[in-house]
Amino acid sequence: MKNTYGLDHVDLKIIKILQRDGRTPNTDIARLLDVSESTVRNRIARLIEKDVIQIVAVADPFKLGLDIAASIKIHVDIQKADHVAMELEKIESLWYITLATGASTFNAEVYVRTINDLQSLLKDRIWKIDGVTHTETSVVMDYLKREYCWDF
Repeated sequence: MKNTYGLDHVDLKIIKILQRDGRTPNTDIARLLDVSESTVRNRIARLIEKDVIQIVAVADPFKLGLDIAASIKIHVDIQKADHVAMELEKIESLWYITLATGASTFNAEVYVRTINDLQSLLKDRIWKIDGVTHTETSVVMDYLKREYCWDF
């Protein structure tokens, strides 16, 4: 497998293990991979430092009272795309924003408590950004698959 960060098979195996459980002790990883604990500790530190991985707690937004999940396609005047991107990044409730190909310039995902909160986000924040021409919003009814392990 070709990668640009000089990752070897040990790095990739460490990542796979941590994707399943980010709390796996370094000693357990070392035993599974037949390497020293210090090797695992140093590799993880390097992967974090190079922004290859993050080790975070992933909360279930619904259990936190954020009952509305939505996907928002944001169409913009292409001449103002950089400005729109900077403004979107300031909106904390947008947890995921992508620059996309296709009809919409940006795709964003949000969790909010109520449908009124979603309406306020659109009307009072996103629609007021200079350069946004229109949006298409889809409310998520159910997650059929939601994983954080990628096959590589």
